[in-house]
Amino acid sequence: MAISRTDKLLSLYELAATQAGHFTTAQAAAGARIHTTAVPLRADEIATRFGVRITSPARTIADVAEAGGDPSVVMDATARAMATGLVSAAELSAAAKDRPARVQELLRRAIRDASAGQEGSGDARTH
Repeated sequence: MAISRTDKLLSLYELAATQAGHFTTAQAAAGARIHTTAVPLRADEIATRFGVRITSPARTIADVAEAGGDPSVVMDATARAMATGLVSAAELSAAAKDRPARVQELLRRAIRDASAGQEGSGDARTH
């Protein structure tokens, strides 16, 4: 089992132009960088992509925001994820819960801007 927790994971969801790099694994592999999480993963925060267990899109975006990732990357990833139906506003809001106020505010703003962009595009889907 491997669960990535870096901003590079956004590229696996085609939400950023980065390349995947570091992974959290159940056991150390030769040459692997191991990252741990202070916020335990729930079952709904784990997805499988390309045969690898990784954090869900909502969890990934929230982790990037909390890790101090570039706010424009968080905003863009949120807009892309919501526009493609990869995540809903409710999922992102849930991922922001219990995070620092700075993260909650960034994700609220990202959700608001993404929702406004969807309304302006004539997209009738609801998330």
